[in-house]
This record gives sequence, structure tokens and C-alpha cells, in this order.
Amino acid sequence: LGLLGPATSVAAMSPMDGSPKKRLTRKERAEMKRQEAERYAELRRQGQDEVGHTAEAAAMRKYQLRKKMRKGILRKRESDLASVLFPGVSPEVYYPDEEVLMYTDLVN
Repeated sequence: LGLLGPATSVAAMSPMDGSPKKRLTRKERAEMKRQEAERYAELRRQGQDEVGHTAEAAAMRKYQLRKKMRKGILRKRESDLASVLFPGVSPEVYYPDEEVLMYTDLVN
């Protein structure tokens, strides 16, 4: 879900016949970027913050991180947020009902 909502770009729409998705042209990408920037500015004017748990807040965070989430030299692909915030770190897997040892200190 982006700033423009689900399935707003040509690439995001899946044709009914099951053919592969069409890549956006330079003009379409520029138009999409302009629309996202306008939508972001409109949400900011409305007083929407980026730290909430709403879909709009998540979309605004994603908009702010759009340049940081690009990877690659020839073919730029988006990576997940965890790899942007913690590069080179593999995630820990915790299973349900597994005991996790923690050390805590009391702070006054």
C-alpha cells in the first residue's frame, strides 16, 4: 500500500489474462513520483504524522525511505525496511512458546 493506494500504477495492476506486468516508462514514473509527492504534502497539511499505526503513516514512512531502500547498480530493487535500518545483520528467529533468557537491571 503506497501513498496512492493499492494498484494505482500500471506496473502494480495485474492483467486479467495472467500476462507479465508491464514496466513503467520514464514519463509514467515521473507522473507517479509527482502524484506521490503531492499526496505526501497533502497528508502533511492535514496533520498526519509518520509515527502512527495507520496505513497513511506507514505510506509516509515508506515515502521518506524511498531513496534509502534502493539497492543495486544496474537494476534497482527495493529491499525490506529491516535491511535498510540494520544493514548486514541477520534477524534472530524466536519460536512461539520458547523461553528467552534476559538480563535486566533496575534503574531509578
